Order: sequence, then C-alpha cells, then structure tokens
Amino acid sequence: MNFKICILASLLCALPFKAAAQGGEAMTFATFPHSAATEAQAGAGALLSGSAWSAFANPAAGLYSRGGAAASIDSKNASSYLYTNAAAVVKLGKRISVQAGFSKGFGKEYDVYTSPGKPSGTFTPSQMTAGFGAGFLLTEAIGIGANVRIAQETLAPEVAHQATSADVAVSYCRGIIAASAGVYSLGSSIYYGNTEFKLPTAAVLDASIAALNTEAIKLNASLMARYNLSGAAGIALGAEFGIKDMVFARAGYLVAGEGYYIPSHLSAGLGLKFKKITADFAFLTASGTPLDGSFTAGLGIAF
Repeated sequence: MNFKICILASLLCALPFKAAAQGGEAMTFATFPHSAATEAQAGAGALLSGSAWSAFANPAAGLYSRGGAAASIDSKNASSYLYTNAAAVVKLGKRISVQAGFSKGFGKEYDVYTSPGKPSGTFTPSQMTAGFGAGFLLTEAIGIGANVRIAQETLAPEVAHQATSADVAVSYCRGIIAASAGVYSLGSSIYYGNTEFKLPTAAVLDASIAALNTEAIKLNASLMARYNLSGAAGIALGAEFGIKDMVFARAGYLVAGEGYYIPSHLSAGLGLKFKKITADFAFLTASGTPLDGSFTAGLGIAF
C-alpha cells in the first residue's frame, strides 16, 4: 500500500476581521486557507499549492498532495490576530486522502471593567477552528472531497459562540488542467444577542492551468471565484513561476465585491524547495485596511 503522510504547521498573522462581516456573515475566519503558497496568490491555486491545507481550503486538494511534513513560524503584527495553525493530509493508496487541521488565533488584549467602571483585569479574544475531511478519486481524473469544521470565537469573558460547517467539492485534474467546484461553509446560523448571523456559505470555483511545464521552468496560472449566498462575491487571480522545482515566485490579486468579508488586495510571495524541505512566504498589501502588511511564512519537510 502506498502510504504518504503530510503534516504542516504555520503561524499566520494579520487577518483582523470582525466577528460578523458586512452582509450579516459570521465566523469568516474559519474560511482562511492557512497556506502561504495560496495566500501569496490571493487565495487562488489552492487545488495545487495548498493540498496539505485541504482541511481548511479545497477539500479535494488532499488528493493531489505530494506528501511531507512541515513546521513554520511567521512575523508579528501588533494590530491583528496572531494565528498558530497545523494541518495534515494522509494519502492511502492512489485514491484516498484523509486530512485534518487546527487553528488558534489570539487578538489584542484589552481591559475589562466592572459595571461601576472599575478595572477588573484584562481579556484576550480568541478564535479557534478545527477541521477534518477526506477525498476519493472516482476515476483517474475526477475526485470528490468533503470537510467538516468546528469554529469557536470568544469575544469577551463568558461570551463565546460556536458553529459547525461543511464543505463539498468535485475536482478534475488531467494533463495541464486542474479544476474544482463546490459548496463551502454549509451550516446553521448563530446569534449575537438577538441578532441572527449566517455562516459565509458560498459556491466556489478553483481552476489552474500549467501554462508552461518543462524540466527547467514551470508556470501555473490560477483562478478562484467565490459567490456567497449573502450576495457578496470575490475573484482571485494568481500565478506561480518555478525554476528547477527549487525556487518559486508567486503573485495574486483579489477583487472583492461590495460586502465581501476580505478586502481587495495584492499579494506576493516566494517559495524555496531543497530536496524534501520547503519554505513558503507570502506578503499581502491592502492600503487603508487592517489586512495591509499581513505576512505568512511556513517551513516544511516531506517524507
């Protein structure tokens, strides 16, 4: 039996989004891909470059994992949440993948006061996401994947919310083309006080094409389109340029429609690979938004 295991860990910072985004959506942090290679392409390319993180992103991506293990750290951003993430994908034979992931993020500490206005201590808000799933190749080219994720957010002492969601996607990968279509973040509503907020349920399309694939040079172009049931939408275009399967340059741009929970932004990154060791970096810039200056880095080792 062909058995491959891939474990990744990363520290992701600078994604300081609100508990409920515009349009009445909540728990949007549970949709973050947590992959430096994908972040560098503004969210595109998850089917190819983010396979180890398939518990957080494309649930069919684990079917295309190269296998490996990794750990990573990342820069600080004092104005945002700081996330520590870990993910794994296991290949069982040629047709089955099993994935899991865990993410924990902490926001900025703030002072807590009693009702008369006297300080009673401090509190640090937090966000947690745990996910698991599996994929199966129906044919050599067509696969299907599904994830279940549990997200929890604690905004204040004794003020916590939890939600469970699911992703389902069908993938096609053959020759120079890789594509998938699915429905993500299916789940029930949650309530903040007396107000109902829905999860960011969406139809998502991922597509990549190997525009150039030689022993010396590789060029992949990718697209990610997401339409949330709230009516908000975003489209990301990304590219990855590889030299000798050792050095990778990546860039992407997300065009966000009105009410989309992530602002439009430009991203870029670098990947390095030496034998079975990989390192990926991503930098995001979105002037005038809390996302500006975000940085993600991951270090991996495959076996």
